[in-house]
Amino acid sequence: MSGTGRYSRAEQARQAVTAMMACVGALVLSAVSAAQTLEGFVEPYQEIEIAAPEPGVVDVLDVKEGQKVQAGQVLALLDNRLLKAALAVAEARKASTGGTDAARADWKRKKALVERLEALQASGSARAEEVEAARADYEIASAQLKSARERKHISELEYARIQAQIEHRTLRSRIDGIVTEVYKDPGELVTMAAPRVLRISRLDKLRIVAHVVTSTVDLVSVGSAVPVKLPESGLEVTAHVEYIAPVADPKSGTVVVWFVLDNESNRIRSGQRAAVQIQDYVLGSR
Repeated sequence: MSGTGRYSRAEQARQAVTAMMACVGALVLSAVSAAQTLEGFVEPYQEIEIAAPEPGVVDVLDVKEGQKVQAGQVLALLDNRLLKAALAVAEARKASTGGTDAARADWKRKKALVERLEALQASGSARAEEVEAARADYEIASAQLKSARERKHISELEYARIQAQIEHRTLRSRIDGIVTEVYKDPGELVTMAAPRVLRISRLDKLRIVAHVVTSTVDLVSVGSAVPVKLPESGLEVTAHVEYIAPVADPKSGTVVVWFVLDNESNRIRSGQRAAVQIQDYVLGSR
């Protein structure tokens, strides 16, 4: 009976060790399953297509492929010769003061006449008919002065409108970046069907867009640092999670995640393959 008891205790110890090893094995399997390599491609952090807002002929192209540009920099101009001619006419009209000056002078003269006749009428030296006629002429002169001022204002607005049209046909960069493709050369026609003139890419930061399975996406959070291997260049760098989509794709069961790489030194070339290592220790760094 005592032997049976000793055997029972030994068996219990063996079972306890077996259970412990099973737990350790489960943890190892869990850690292995938590690690995942995501394959993707490095792409520009931002790309914009510079397109003409209306049909026209490219008159000037101030940049070339590979050139760095800054936000607000003029990249290209559509042909503006007709608009510039109209702007010169509008500028002359805007600068003209003859009509307003003449209307103001006439208004002052008739105003003074009314005041003089009203004073004479008070002393009995002017007839009522003369005063009424002078007042009517004064009202007409006031209306003519107002009309002259309105025409002056309209000419100023016309000048500003043509300036805006010229600016509308001036293509500027929206971001700091590099010209990565030129679609049109000077003299080529831009149409509404094919409005693109060039492309600007932001390369001081790069991103990797990955589709992460929902069981793995909880291992990372915005700001998490993850290692990235670039096999084509042999580089190993660190990326940071910038964006995690709030909604999963029901068809694939994945979540879009943006991994962002710093590229101030321009040592990473966009377009190469990348392997993002999501590992179990990332969970502990959250």
